[in-house]
Amino acid sequence: MRTYSKEGLIDVRSLDEGLNEIELIIPASNLSIGPLKEDVRVQFKLLKTGEKLAVKGDVTFSLILECSRCLTEFRKEFTEKLDVFFLPGFSEAKEKELSEDEVRTLFYGGKGVDLFPVIRDTILLSIPMKPLCREDCKGLCPKCGKNLNDGPCGCKK
Repeated sequence: MRTYSKEGLIDVRSLDEGLNEIELIIPASNLSIGPLKEDVRVQFKLLKTGEKLAVKGDVTFSLILECSRCLTEFRKEFTEKLDVFFLPGFSEAKEKELSEDEVRTLFYGGKGVDLFPVIRDTILLSIPMKPLCREDCKGLCPKCGKNLNDGPCGCKK
């Protein structure tokens, strides 16, 4: 397994034909995503067939989120799937309906494939719209503001 750090750029020329196992460790500061505070680990298999590349693996990271009900900060672990194809060249901008495979196909130029945007998008799309510290979060009392997860407040119902 080859391990790269800091960047998602992979030199296509250095890859063996066939299956390559790769691990990326990307510092949170390189991705500039607010709730991301720790390094991101990306483990994947890259199948090189000529100039075509198929990437399948996992993006593992944790986020520090704020509960939308009780406003408590909490840490949540994520493991998201990575499944994308790369072809050499650049896509021409045309309006047409894309198949599922075409949506997952990206293009690369030069000698390297940049996984950085794919990893960043994967993380951004995993951030919940209404994060909850737990499914049964009771939230805050609308009168006194006490966190009801810590017990009932003294307000009259």
